[in-house]
Amino acid sequence: MPPTLPIAFVAPELSDEQWLLVAVWGVGVLGVLISMFGLMLRRLREARSERDAGEHLARIEKQIAALAERGEGLDLRRLEHVLLDIRDGQKRVEERLVAALETRIDGRGAPDITASGGGIAERIVTRLVALGYEKIELVTPGVELEQLAAKGGEVTVEAQKAGAQHKGHVSLRGGAIADVRLRSIYEAFP
Repeated sequence: MPPTLPIAFVAPELSDEQWLLVAVWGVGVLGVLISMFGLMLRRLREARSERDAGEHLARIEKQIAALAERGEGLDLRRLEHVLLDIRDGQKRVEERLVAALETRIDGRGAPDITASGGGIAERIVTRLVALGYEKIELVTPGVELEQLAAKGGEVTVEAQKAGAQHKGHVSLRGGAIADVRLRSIYEAFP
């Protein structure tokens, strides 16, 4: 057997154009590998953030469950009654404030008719708004209002409450509102 020579890699002779083509091909392959590596890193980060979001949602779910357990002990009817009491109390306070503003007292303890004469229409409207009326119209002429504020009497008014038309009178005594009597037109005409 003839002696064997070790096989060595012998690079073929390539022209400059062929070497340039091989270099461009190598750079392209290297670019593809780098972009794939970057894509893998981005997907890994997304997976981590999704995992963290899942953990965050699990914590929120535990907090909601704890709130639901505490909420089961609430008596909704009792809460409703408390809220209704608060609303009624607020209405009473509002009515008292309006009444206090209407009966401004001067230093002698008598109603200040000079202050109330010009603003009687405004005070009547304020009282009716406090009672829940809207679209308020004073039927009595403005000239008569000042006279009624000074000597007393009744002011004719029309207003709406809960969508129903109401008509009636507001009684004045000593420059202050003494009484409010309005009836629904449905009650007035059977």
